[in-house]
Amino acid sequence: MGNGKSARAVVKKGSLSLIHRSTPAGHWATIIDDNRKVCKGKKTGLWFDKKFYAAKDDGSVFIPYGLQELCTKVIMVHGDFAQLGEFTRKSENYSLTCQFYLNDESVMVGSTC
Repeated sequence: MGNGKSARAVVKKGSLSLIHRSTPAGHWATIIDDNRKVCKGKKTGLWFDKKFYAAKDDGSVFIPYGLQELCTKVIMVHGDFAQLGEFTRKSENYSLTCQFYLNDESVMVGSTC
């Protein structure tokens, strides 16, 4: 600093990344550190929608589907380190399509289909 000017330095030490996929029951997520290793431990998990989702022993985090789609920020936590990220929680959506074919003879009384 000098001559009325100042300087600032921001040092970034490490980072966390969120990898997730959709399953029939919800989102299956994993937190990855800057060395591309799965984050595990008691203080590992996600803060999402004012609720903490803790990681299991293998480092996986399960987030159930919601009633409506929600795109918001999450806080990834590993030990004493936390980082902000984005996450889109999908909503549950069910559909059923069915088609069948019957022979004319099978709808007669006493016949089997």
